[in-house]
Amino acid sequence: MKATIEFNLPEDDHEAQLAMNAGKISSVITDVLQKISHSLKHEDLDEQYAAGLEKSQQLILDSLEE
Repeated sequence: MKATIEFNLPEDDHEAQLAMNAGKISSVITDVLQKISHSLKHEDLDEQYAAGLEKSQQLILDSLEE
């Protein structure tokens, strides 16, 4: 059995770099969200700082939906 894989590579160098780095970016975003969540659940944070973290977390999640 043979399998053929087709790649639809971007013609623009900038787009190609973005495509190649997408996995790294996704990994970093996941790490940041996990660290924010951990801090909110397990650390004794100042109320204002915690509110800022929650807002940052929501902004990241909202940007992923776009």
